[in-house]
Amino acid sequence: ADWPDLRAALDAALPRHGLRPVPHGQVEAWMRDRRVRDASLATHEELADLAGSTGAELILSGDLYTCAAQAPFAAGFSGRLLDPSRPEILAMAMVALEGETLRGPLGSGPAITRERTLREAARRFAELLAPGPEGARRAGLRRFKASVLAPEPAGWTAASLRGRAPARIVVMPFRQQTRRAGAGQAMADAVTWRLVASGRVGVVSPAGPVRRLLERGWRTGLPVGADELRALRDLTGVDGVLMGTVERWEDGDPSGARPPVVALSARLLDTATGAILWAAWHERRGDQTRIVYEQGNERTAEGLALRAAAELLDPLIDSFNEVPRP
Repeated sequence: ADWPDLRAALDAALPRHGLRPVPHGQVEAWMRDRRVRDASLATHEELADLAGSTGAELILSGDLYTCAAQAPFAAGFSGRLLDPSRPEILAMAMVALEGETLRGPLGSGPAITRERTLREAARRFAELLAPGPEGARRAGLRRFKASVLAPEPAGWTAASLRGRAPARIVVMPFRQQTRRAGAGQAMADAVTWRLVASGRVGVVSPAGPVRRLLERGWRTGLPVGADELRALRDLTGVDGVLMGTVERWEDGDPSGARPPVVALSARLLDTATGAILWAAWHERRGDQTRIVYEQGNERTAEGLALRAAAELLDPLIDSFNEVPRP
């Protein structure tokens, strides 16, 4: 029910950065004609057909996680920009915005509304997604401000991975040990965003690989075995598969009385051998992010997930730059 409002905000924001959406009716007509029920599972070939049918040069696919209809307003969503001629994600952006952060000094400025929150979230999303040096690859790599309260993630990296990033990685939907709907997809998107923003590894859109596994009888939420890994390598050309679990996802109190909490574990597997190349675990609370007084507290689980994903993955990304030991 929130998608039409977000789509209108994106239709207004994207053209300012050279991304002009085709009429959504054309996409709906294509889905009806091709009998595609879930565009998020469209294969690379289907996306190429969609582009040819609508005249689109790029495909924007994403997920909407939260869109609060009542105060305090918040919006959280992601988007992957795809080139129909290649499987890798061209650019990616993920936004988690609290409407209250739009207030000026001492609460000044225009009233905070749902529409204003969506417009500002769409504007920031478009700035991050826009291709070019000022787009997602540069903006997404910014380091979060350090907090003395921040715990360090626990992780391990195989020596063979240092200085040698896999050519292509796919991030599978995360399993959930929480009842919060959409938490697994939100965390997977946060992880994917960080990898795409690093520019150190090619990240394949997950739709095709997930579809291939489903066709082989795999069920979402189950582990991916050695046979499935080899199938992914043969069918999609990925060298690494990153899988994980959302172990905690607590939205907290929007007023800030109770902070959100997220905890995740993840591992990177070699599709050729099934070996674990990297594994890590991290837990974060929204009140562990402040820099001074209450400044910097995260009040949404989506915003906290972005931070946790960055902290979890930065050591892995940094290891791609290390010189291997002889």
